[in-house]
Amino acid sequence: MISGDIAIVTSSGKAYYKLVKELKKRELTFLSLTPNEPIPKNVMLVITTSLDKKKVDHPQVFVYAVNEDPAHIIDRVIQRRKGKDGYNKLVFGVDPGKRVGLAVMDDGSVIRTNILSSIEETATTILEAVNRMGAKENLVKIGDGAPAYQRALIASLDETLPSDVVIESVEEKGTTRPSRTRLFHKRRAKDVYSAIRIARRNGRKINRRRNDA
Repeated sequence: MISGDIAIVTSSGKAYYKLVKELKKRELTFLSLTPNEPIPKNVMLVITTSLDKKKVDHPQVFVYAVNEDPAHIIDRVIQRRKGKDGYNKLVFGVDPGKRVGLAVMDDGSVIRTNILSSIEETATTILEAVNRMGAKENLVKIGDGAPAYQRALIASLDETLPSDVVIESVEEKGTTRPSRTRLFHKRRAKDVYSAIRIARRNGRKINRRRNDA
């Protein structure tokens, strides 16, 4: 059991496993409960399943479908946790290469990270996030440390993303500085850390060729 203001309340082992994996990936603390256990007063948000919902007595309940990508519901939980009805501006930091590091940020806070295996997967993941999260503004910042991968990704994103999404090139020098924190001891640390640093830097705007008008 881990303390926190988010609680997972379910009898489904599959749902629990998928939700816990996503929450830990984002380093969010949470409480694990069965449907028959009382929910502590400090819990603000509850994630459960449709089968267990009737047993959950709480004003803020999110219902997770077991076959759904857990990232979707965790995005909504984070949004509600911040007291927001929607996102004003999302920044996607991308560290391109054989493995692609991706960090999604809202108001300077990291809300999601990924390690992706191809340019195509990266473009698809960003497009899905843009469509799903519905931010008023979307900015994609791409590191320039691997020029060939950067060019390929820019071309793919330019073709894939709506024309109002801004794409920037960011100087990558100094983005792979090691950290002693627990997060960056993981194998995927370097790519994720670089993506976060890229997202926080100023970039040079890339002229988009796509026009949706």
